[in-house]
Amino acid sequence: MSIVILIAHIIILVIKMRIRLLKKNEIKEVSKLLVTAYENEDKDRRWNEKCAEDYVQMMYKICNKLCFVAVEEGKIVGVTLNIIMPDFCKEIVESRVLLVHPDFRRQKIGTKLITKVCEKALNDFNIEEIESSIYTLTNFPITWYECIGFRTKKYYEVTRANIANILNKM
Repeated sequence: MSIVILIAHIIILVIKMRIRLLKKNEIKEVSKLLVTAYENEDKDRRWNEKCAEDYVQMMYKICNKLCFVAVEEGKIVGVTLNIIMPDFCKEIVESRVLLVHPDFRRQKIGTKLITKVCEKALNDFNIEEIESSIYTLTNFPITWYECIGFRTKKYYEVTRANIANILNKM
């Protein structure tokens, strides 16, 4: 009898969780999710609602066909924002944001979101590669990405600098 109850709970979880395209009128809610998801991370890398909203609006304008949300009981609990970029002689998907509300992590929501992006990119745009720059203070995001098939490009580094510092050195 307990296995039946377990299966019923799994079915209910699957039915409750939906992955779908982000709607324009949900940008403010997604912006709040960005703020919430990053509030306990690095103190130098936090969003405020205005900056988050501006960013989500920009991503939505650039490529709303690859912006997805995870919705459970009418609440957005995860989001992925992606764009199509030229990469030499082909196009790739660049995953710019993939996050899940802290209360809903470890439920395969991130996996479902990235799966939806990959299916859409391959089936609708014939794009065969996806890339993601990952900001992390711990090993977790890296190990998760590697587990689902991402590999670090040994010849590719993301660098960042303060513009005033560069100009002072020139």
